[in-house]
Amino acid sequence: MAEYTERFVTSRVASGNLDGSQFCFVRQLGNADVISVADSGSYVLGVLQNKPQNNDHAAVVFLGSTKIKLANSLGAGIPIMSAVSGFAVRASSGQVVLGYLMTGATSGAYGELNMNYSHTGSL
Repeated sequence: MAEYTERFVTSRVASGNLDGSQFCFVRQLGNADVISVADSGSYVLGVLQNKPQNNDHAAVVFLGSTKIKLANSLGAGIPIMSAVSGFAVRASSGQVVLGYLMTGATSGAYGELNMNYSHTGSL
């Protein structure tokens, strides 16, 4: 997988133990803390880059290239939305598109996502 360094990262505080959510989508609470994604197809803050415990620093990519954990096997160029687990799945009609896969992978493996939150829209 190609490694790209151009990306935008923000720092937040983990609300709960997120050590199992590295390279998964996370959402932001009203107090700016981040937690796991609660529902499929929703807006997210970005993709978690580290494995924070409760109240630890959480690094989140919100624009640019990042690894992402896939819920099922997908190929390059697929529009992506978030599943309940925070894993990436193929966006379906009317759902929020968070970016596009640059490289595909098998279920449970990591693909490379071009997180394009500035152009988020539905199919």
